[in-house]
Amino acid sequence: MQACALAGAMTPVSRRPAGPLTPRRAQLRLTRIGAFRKQQRSGQRAVCVAALENPFKYERPMDGMQSALAGLPTAGVYLLGAVLAAGLGGAGFTGAQALAPESVKQVAKFVGAAAGAAIGAAITVQLKAKRQSAAIIELANTLVSLGDPTALTREQVAAIEAKFGINLAQACTDDMQAIYGTFVEAAIPAGDAPLTGQEQVLIQNFKAALGLPDDLAAPAHIECGRRILRGRMEASSRNEDVEARKTFQKLIYVSNLVFGDRQAAFLLPWQRVFGLTDAQLYVAKRDNAKNIFKQYLDANGGELKADKQFLVGMKQAQVAARLADDEAAGLVKEAARSRVENLLDSAVKCIKQRTRVRDYTEAMDAMTAAIAFNRALKALAGDEEVIAGVGETSVLGGAWEAAEGRNKDVRELFKVFLEERLSRDAAFTDALEGDAAELKTLMGLGNKEAAEIKEEVKTATYKRLLREEVTSGRLASAESKAQVLGDLVERVRFDADAARAFHESLYKQKLASLLEKKKLTDEDDAALKEMQVMLCIQNEERDKMHADMTGGIFKDAVNQALAAGIDGFGFEDRRLVQQAFKDLRMDRAAARAVLDDVARKYFLQYITQSRNTRNRLDASKELKKLVFFSNICVTPLLDDLKTEEEKKAEEEAAKKQAEMMEMMRKAQEEAAKKKAEEEAAAAKGEEASSSEAAAEAEVKELLAEATDAAAKEEATEKEAAAAASSSGGEETQVKSLEKAQTAAAKRAGGEATGAGSVMKSQKDITLAKDLDLRDRTDIYRNFLLYCMTGDVVQGPMGVTMVTERDEGEFARLSQLGDVLGLTQMDVYQVHTGMAEQAFKQQVQSVLGDGNLTPDRAAALEKMREQMGLPKENADKIIRGFTNQRRSRACRWALLAADRGDSWRGKRPAPAQSSMQTLKAMGQLTLDKVLEIKDAGVDVASILGEDARQQLYRQEVMDRLSDGTGSFSSERMLEELPAALGLEAGKAARVVQELAKGKEGQHPGAGHLLPAAEARGRRRQGAEQPGVLRGGGALGQTRDWKSKEELADLYSAYVSKEGGR
Repeated sequence: MQACALAGAMTPVSRRPAGPLTPRRAQLRLTRIGAFRKQQRSGQRAVCVAALENPFKYERPMDGMQSALAGLPTAGVYLLGAVLAAGLGGAGFTGAQALAPESVKQVAKFVGAAAGAAIGAAITVQLKAKRQSAAIIELANTLVSLGDPTALTREQVAAIEAKFGINLAQACTDDMQAIYGTFVEAAIPAGDAPLTGQEQVLIQNFKAALGLPDDLAAPAHIECGRRILRGRMEASSRNEDVEARKTFQKLIYVSNLVFGDRQAAFLLPWQRVFGLTDAQLYVAKRDNAKNIFKQYLDANGGELKADKQFLVGMKQAQVAARLADDEAAGLVKEAARSRVENLLDSAVKCIKQRTRVRDYTEAMDAMTAAIAFNRALKALAGDEEVIAGVGETSVLGGAWEAAEGRNKDVRELFKVFLEERLSRDAAFTDALEGDAAELKTLMGLGNKEAAEIKEEVKTATYKRLLREEVTSGRLASAESKAQVLGDLVERVRFDADAARAFHESLYKQKLASLLEKKKLTDEDDAALKEMQVMLCIQNEERDKMHADMTGGIFKDAVNQALAAGIDGFGFEDRRLVQQAFKDLRMDRAAARAVLDDVARKYFLQYITQSRNTRNRLDASKELKKLVFFSNICVTPLLDDLKTEEEKKAEEEAAKKQAEMMEMMRKAQEEAAKKKAEEEAAAAKGEEASSSEAAAEAEVKELLAEATDAAAKEEATEKEAAAAASSSGGEETQVKSLEKAQTAAAKRAGGEATGAGSVMKSQKDITLAKDLDLRDRTDIYRNFLLYCMTGDVVQGPMGVTMVTERDEGEFARLSQLGDVLGLTQMDVYQVHTGMAEQAFKQQVQSVLGDGNLTPDRAAALEKMREQMGLPKENADKIIRGFTNQRRSRACRWALLAADRGDSWRGKRPAPAQSSMQTLKAMGQLTLDKVLEIKDAGVDVASILGEDARQQLYRQEVMDRLSDGTGSFSSERMLEELPAALGLEAGKAARVVQELAKGKEGQHPGAGHLLPAAEARGRRRQGAEQPGVLRGGGALGQTRDWKSKEELADLYSAYVSKEGGR
């Protein structure tokens, strides 16, 4: 065995006869193997099954002994050994007999014979080993002679084994492992050379031919790995190191295929021998499996095919390569995306070609092929027979999609596809819709972008089809033009609103082209009407477009006219505006809207100028200019835009308004005359006697002065009220408002100017949309002040004079209200507010101490009549002022009574604040509230209802439980609720509830008689009469079970009352 191993150790690479494997020979062997691998790397990298380079290149000659023994049969070798053993044994026997002493001759003969036989046997063993080494040499020479080691068959090796009578795998294990390892190393492609996928088949066939079992073949793979790693350690460059590492990874992968996953797990201990991790083993297997799988794809055209048979073959290749499903799915998806990218790339190149004639046939074919490919993959998705990863694909995530400017290319491709298909099909069909959706998904186009491109293409197609219908005359000759347009919309699947907008844009273009000469002739109007009918444009939309398009031209004319201002505006300006209105054939409403817009801007300029002027008089003059601008410039232009019927209606309305104002004036004169007569009659029969009310005795000493003054004020107020009472005539009107209305009514028909024209006001164009109501009322109020105060002028010699306002200023005031867009109610509120403010100042001046005497009342009444303020408003102002004075005086007096003389003479605090102070101090009693009421103060205005009810409730309980029986129904149910400002019905309910004891706060009020009975039982006779009086005051009755107790109560009451 040892001789056989030594003989076959250098068989694959040695040129010499076999000999012992010395260190020098081992080093020489490694050097030759390295040279062999470098020769492989410098040549072709791919290893072909049909032309595997033979690593067994050199034959080994046999020596004479090996040749002789190889020529002998196995039986001859054993016979030769037996002869040698017999001959040498006989020679030893004979020699011992001749040479041995006589005494040991007999033993020596047997020893010599045994020694000779042993020597013969040893020689026989050596001859056998020599013959076995010849078997290994013959096997190696056979591999050399074959040229292709893969051609070795099991029959050839079995013949050699039969010839030499041995089992080479068992007898020469080391030599057989060396031969197998050499073949394995040669079968593994070195460096970057890829695996072909047949390596494991070649190795398995060669192993089977040698008859080498797996457990004996596995160490050869480990030893092959050691040699590869030794070569990596001896590498002289980084590239050689990388190539050695890749070769080692291929060895691991192929070895795993040779033995299978289960046997390789324990036959090939890569982790233990080489210190590898599971991750490293996984990477080595995965990368090589993916490379083999890719080679299968490259071998079948290099592109993924959407064919079931092809995909089934790919799954078989996956199984053969031991590739995981997730890795295979990733490769399939990448291959699918790669094919789509190639098709789209060719389409992009086609559309970017610069040719005279646009031909997108190649691009359309490529995109159609991509769509069909994607649909086929989608149809095969989920089929268990095909490889994993088959399904819908997209260019998203790939290198093609990430290229610069690709988004533009994708949009252009999608647009070209839609345009070409619409041009070919002449309609947007369901098939086109489906293909467009597929292509959008393939190219990774967003929904919004795709929708935009669709609308763009549909719009262009609709324009083209509409142009064809118009130029051919089919649309003009069609009976129903709406039906023709509807058919076009349905064919293109165009949005109806978008089609309507497109028709309107065409009409606008036509109108704009005709308006270049700034007028519309009869022929232009007829053409526009024909186009309107042809495109089915509604009259409302047409009018709106005309207003927008012609409004700009008309606006320029209006601006030019109004820019002349008050002094420069004349009949020529009116004529130019009217001519523009006629030339443009504008609608009157649209023209008035333009005039309204322009005029309001000029109005705002006057308003702004007025606000920026600090002097109030100059600001008011700017407002007057605004009114004149409206009357002189705006009103004539507005009248020119009105029909005769509208003018007549306005004249009639103005006439009616003047008549109504005249009737109101006459009615007011009659009312004033009647009032004067009544006052004269009342003055004759009126007695000038007035008495002062006596001060009440219950008021405290400290309140005497305040209460006396209050009583006097009350008496004088009654007398003044009798003297200042007015007759029940019609309501008076604020004088300023009356003046404004009268002046406006006189000028309702217009004002004659020096040029012979009439200046009128207008109410149609206002600033109601531009200014808030508050701002407009402020402007009106300022001009009202200007009208009421008069103007300041410089007279001769520096004299300053204040001129009075004439009726014309109040007419301008009324017209300003119209321009500001104020309603009659707004104007009334402004005038009334001004009058009330002025009257309030007069009241404060006249009633300084708060006492309303008859003379003062008469003076205030005269002022009221001069201002035209309604009597109700005036009385309210007077009452408010007097109540305020009285309440403050009474509150201060009450505080002074409680806090001492130090508070006397100090400034009174507000009424409500004083009342709250008393309440917080716990000094707010019913007596003090009644004192304040008697002083003429309205209690309800300064004290809340809850507080007043609480005071009333407490007073009722006190009266029910004081034991006097003095419960006055008239006072508790009528006088006290009236004094506190409470409703009589609510007060009665409070008394009933307290008397019946329904409220938990006063449970004893409804049980006075039972309480008297209980006290009699407890011998509290002194308290019984008071309780009985309370029950009698309420009229309570009770049924008594014990007549003795009733008699005792009655005796106690009679005795007590008799004693009193």
